Amino acid sequence: MSSDPVGDVLTASDLDTLQTAVGALPADADVTRIAGVVDDWSDQQALANVLLHPSLIPVSHRVPAVLRGLRSDGYLRIAATAGVGHLPAADVTDDVRRELLDALLDVVASDAGPAGVRAAAEVGPLIRADELELLDDLAAHPVDAVRHNLAQAALGITAPEDQLPVLLPYLPNLADVSG
Repeated sequence: MSSDPVGDVLTASDLDTLQTAVGALPADADVTRIAGVVDDWSDQQALANVLLHPSLIPVSHRVPAVLRGLRSDGYLRIAATAGVGHLPAADVTDDVRRELLDALLDVVASDAGPAGVRAAAEVGPLIRADELELLDDLAAHPVDAVRHNLAQAALGITAPEDQLPVLLPYLPNLADVSG
C-alpha cells in the first residue's frame, strides 16, 4: 500500500492505474488535496482523474467541478461526461439535474467526438418526459452513436421495453489525446 494514496489517484496516468488507485483509497483518506486541485484547476491529469470519479471530490466542490469540466474543452470534457453518471444520487437535486442535463446537451450539440457520444449516453437518467423536446434539435446529429444514445434516452421514457443499451466510446488516457 502506498504512503500517499490520494497522490496515487491524482497522478495516475492511465485508466487502469487510476482504477487500482481509487480502489486502494482508504475510506477515511484525507481528500482535502483534491479540493485544492479543483480550486487551482491547472493539473489536467489530476483534474481528469477526479472528474472520472467525482465521489472523491469533496461535496462542496463536486457538482461545480463536474459542470466546469463539462464546459471545458478537450480531455476534461470527456472525463466530466464520464463522471456525470457516477455522481452520488444525493448530489443530484432537481435543479442540479437540469443544469447537468443542459450542460450535457450543450456537449452533444458542440462535440462530434467521444465527449459528445458519452454525453448523449448520460442524458437518459437525467431527462424527464416534459423535456423530451430538448432532444429534437439533436435528432440530426452527424454521429450515429449520439443519435442512438439520444433515442435510447427518449425510449427510456416513452417505451422502456424497446430501449437498447447505450453506446459508450473508447475512453483514452490523457496522454493519448494530448500528444
